Amino acid sequence: MRRALAIVATAALALLFSTVGSAPQAAEAAPYAHCDSLFNTPGLGMDCTVTIVNNLDLATGVTSSTTTFTECSGAANTALTCIGPTTVSSTELVTSVSQCNSSLDGGGGSMHCSVHITNNIVGDATAIGATVNQCNDSLGGGGTVLRACDPDPAITSGAAIDQCNNSANEGGASMTCLVTAGSTTSTALYVTVSQCNFSANGGGALIVCTTEMTTNITAAAVAPPLDEVAGEALAPTGSVMDSWITIATVLLVALGASLIVGTRLVRRSSGLPGA
Repeated sequence: MRRALAIVATAALALLFSTVGSAPQAAEAAPYAHCDSLFNTPGLGMDCTVTIVNNLDLATGVTSSTTTFTECSGAANTALTCIGPTTVSSTELVTSVSQCNSSLDGGGGSMHCSVHITNNIVGDATAIGATVNQCNDSLGGGGTVLRACDPDPAITSGAAIDQCNNSANEGGASMTCLVTAGSTTSTALYVTVSQCNFSANGGGALIVCTTEMTTNITAAAVAPPLDEVAGEALAPTGSVMDSWITIATVLLVALGASLIVGTRLVRRSSGLPGA
């Protein structure tokens, strides 16, 4: 009888835990690099873009990301040949982006590069303005055709967005480097961008680089008050509660059977009628 009860209890516990899933483990962050150290022959053009969407649930630690990128190249200031767009999905977050650095240094080149990042966070977090460091130690060759940087000046050590520094330093160069107004980040999911640095340092170069960073925060689901939980327990619904009812039924049947068997054994050993 004890063995039978043990089997019933084991089956009931197995049924219970089959209704409860384990929380996924958080993945480590991954860097992303694109169009770095490329096209350093005179007279070339390049156009590289990357769009990243990060998703983070602070309560469960579940993470995911999608990265979509395009790389175009050819003769400067002409229609370029493109590869992509290509999209890659991952269970890891992308927390650093390096693009169009140390590239297009051959002279007479045209560079267009852009980064778009969206961070979706569920839980207790705060969006803050993304710091910027850009257009420093650039356009030092004289005869500058255009300097259009926004914000400008932007000198911040360790900034979240670092672009267009030490670039376009030969004569006759043009530089347009922009960070979308209102770009935000968060200490809960801090992403850094390094773009268009040490690039387009040949004479007559054109460089246009932009970064946009958006952080969306959604509050985690709030647990209901205890009185509501108690009310739901009195009127259970859903697959989990159905499983509890099944378990309770199995245990009650097993208990009733054991009581009947036990009563008969007692009567038989005592020589009572009905054994």
